[in-house]
Amino acid sequence: MPRLAVPPARRVTSPKSRLGVNAMGKITVAIRHVDWRDGRPRFNPGPTVRALGFAAEDLKDDAGNWLPLEATLLWAAGRAAEIDAARQEQKAKAPPRRRKASSRQPALVYTTAEMVEDWKASPRFARNAPKTQKWYAERARRVAEHLPKIWAMDVDAVDAATANRAYEATLAALGASSAASIFTTLRSAFSWGRRDGRVKANPFKELGMETPRGRQRAATREEIAAMLAAAARLGRDDVADVMLFGLFTSQRQEDRLLLTRPQIAGGRVVVRQGKSRRRKDGGQLVDVVLVPPLLARLAAAETRRKALGIDSPRVFLDEAVRRPWTAERYRKAFAAVRQEAQGACPSLADLTDQDMRDTALSAAYSRGATQVQGAALAGHSQATAATVQDRHYVSRNSDMADAAALAILDWWER
Repeated sequence: MPRLAVPPARRVTSPKSRLGVNAMGKITVAIRHVDWRDGRPRFNPGPTVRALGFAAEDLKDDAGNWLPLEATLLWAAGRAAEIDAARQEQKAKAPPRRRKASSRQPALVYTTAEMVEDWKASPRFARNAPKTQKWYAERARRVAEHLPKIWAMDVDAVDAATANRAYEATLAALGASSAASIFTTLRSAFSWGRRDGRVKANPFKELGMETPRGRQRAATREEIAAMLAAAARLGRDDVADVMLFGLFTSQRQEDRLLLTRPQIAGGRVVVRQGKSRRRKDGGQLVDVVLVPPLLARLAAAETRRKALGIDSPRVFLDEAVRRPWTAERYRKAFAAVRQEAQGACPSLADLTDQDMRDTALSAAYSRGATQVQGAALAGHSQATAATVQDRHYVSRNSDMADAAALAILDWWER
């Protein structure tokens, strides 16, 4: 059979075809996906092209004749374009390839916010008094508000320099009292985290914070008289009872509102103070005499209670709703009495019920009570009362508390 001879001027090739002449003078043809067998071209695709839907076939014209080389090259170029289009279509339908996940684990970040939440959920935090838990929770919100960078930082990235700069900025912006409450909360949270192995160090431990100036407000006899008169006008003798009990016993508001009848017997009251009740030893115990003005008010309250048909183990009740006081309802009732009293005594504008404690101690000291006697009445630690250091000597404390209470009575009746 004669060999095909294609003049150079008429030769048609595709990018994937090659023509050559071997040493014997025989023409060699190389066309992608086409086998050329002595003038008989056959399309013979590989597996990947067959997977696209293309099958092997002999390359003949409509009359059944084998395609010549030029026609085969043209046909192969067209088929190559079809294959490329099929590949693009398949690629468009295929789901995106997922990048192989790295075997390297990202560094874990444990933020201040996360640690504070863990602290608030811990058994140690739960052992705090409810008011203390609420106080810390409110200050934690202030940390998030005023110190967002520290709130979002990894706990081990918060160093002493960062803590000091944040404290100084907060002190300048909010003042000593607010700064102290915010950073006391951070110090307590990091202290818990360090003990629990969640943080390496406590950068808030030694900030040298400025001590806020404590509030000291003692009411005058005239101011108290104005409050009693206003309470009577408003029909809120129940508010005046709680207030005067604070004046003559120097007990905290929480302990007064929670006082029960069994705690009063034989003209005396015994109080296990709530602020220290959670200590291992049970907390500070105060046993003090009830002076005549208090006994008279308690008797009058009992008469009102019977008239209203109220039966409750609590000593003090919100007679407007016939239920025990809550701190919120008592605060609002006290404020209403104060507002009524301000007409006759404007200086009452800043008086709070908590000031009865300062008033009691101020009155006692002004009438000759000693520091030790005042501490015994208020339930302060005897470690700060100079000569008496053992607060377990309840009988001795009772005598001193009585002396302080009688000093207050002397101030009241003078």
